[in-house]
Amino acid sequence: MLSRLMITLFALFPVMLIAHPHSFLDMKNQVQFEGDTLTGFKMSWQLDEISSAELIYELRSSNNKAAALAKLTKELDQSTVQNHYFSELYNQRDEAIKFQAQPSQSSIEIKDNRIIYHFTLKLAHPQAVTGQSFRLFTFEPSYYLYMSYASAEDVTQTPQPLCSVKMEEAKINQSLKLYASKLDKSEKPDLPSGSLSLGAQFAQKVNILCLAH
Repeated sequence: MLSRLMITLFALFPVMLIAHPHSFLDMKNQVQFEGDTLTGFKMSWQLDEISSAELIYELRSSNNKAAALAKLTKELDQSTVQNHYFSELYNQRDEAIKFQAQPSQSSIEIKDNRIIYHFTLKLAHPQAVTGQSFRLFTFEPSYYLYMSYASAEDVTQTPQPLCSVKMEEAKINQSLKLYASKLDKSEKPDLPSGSLSLGAQFAQKVNILCLAH
């Protein structure tokens, strides 16, 4: 998604030089459980109107709209996979949990002049949840694209009696906000060695907490 979006954005806005982020993506996320396992996340990513404009134009001006829609869906699938779904999932031991190689049930919807990309991000291996906790971060590392949940209600879950999910806002100090606001699109974040990427530091967190019994 990033490569496809950034080509579109920078072609549309070559004079846009200041302030991160340059575009915005609103997320909805349903945490998926099956029995006593965590299996993945059902995602809906909604691009802002400006970012959506060229993609919608391509779809609507095509002679074969079904083929154009399938092509764009495939491109977004490929870009999302190439960027590791813009997501990182950790268990309570801070071990990274792998995702499946390809998204499932991917589709594109146009609503209120915005592109919505739907897909299910499945874990490579479902995780037992009893007495466990997990943390999911979704972000674009450079922070050119800000990916966020508009509210805590945008994170839901399938029924699981032991588990609760909660979205937590990032804690950002004023100096980092000021730094991001002054970066132009030709610059790369210059953070100390070992620091999180700029996008990661602005990333919201989805906490999954499961009781032992």
